[in-house]
Amino acid sequence: MGQANMQASTSVSGEALPARLSKLKSGADSFQAINTELKQLNQSPDEYWYAMGSRLHKILRHRFYREGGYRSFSEYCARGLGYSRQHVYKLMKVVQFIDARCRKDANIADRELTEKLMTLGFTKLYLLHSLPVEKLNQLLNDGITDNNGLPITLSHASIGQLKRALAQPNSPRVQSVPAKTLLKTLKSQAWALNELAQQCRQQSENEAFNERLDTIAHYAQSVLNCAEALGDGK
Repeated sequence: MGQANMQASTSVSGEALPARLSKLKSGADSFQAINTELKQLNQSPDEYWYAMGSRLHKILRHRFYREGGYRSFSEYCARGLGYSRQHVYKLMKVVQFIDARCRKDANIADRELTEKLMTLGFTKLYLLHSLPVEKLNQLLNDGITDNNGLPITLSHASIGQLKRALAQPNSPRVQSVPAKTLLKTLKSQAWALNELAQQCRQQSENEAFNERLDTIAHYAQSVLNCAEALGDGK
């Protein structure tokens, strides 16, 4: 790979993405400090969402919101920050997605693609984050086509163009899977969940927890029965 491409795996400042993301995270360990940081964030538009989402995740993970007198994380988001629960969870989900990609990047090419993702902004990232890795990488390399069939990179595509591309029948989101295969997978997963619930129940002495396990096992068995019935009816 040429020198120009190698440089693309770092920011204009020459700093690798994992190091930049580490600096965007909070080192604070109290609600007061993190909450103050959230209200004073002054990052670039491309990175503001990451700085905010990583702090929100820390508050949720450690239940720091209780230090602020909030009964739940959702109450803190709504009353303390003025954000909906849905938006906050989207922020945290995309932060976790980027962190997971960084951990899996094995070479310069992988890091370049993750760098491209970071430049797309939060909304595009949320639209793309659930795609299979191969399809997502393909889109990052090849882009999409506009209404006239002309190629356009993800960075230059509008939100509307990206949504239309993903909604098309040949979109990477749409995968044709035989019904027989789906039923087989559903039966296998339901059976495994039922077995796991039964095993956990045998090892637990907590009655309240065991009651929940019984409920899970009941639902798993119901799904298994339905899947088997569908299979028999084909």
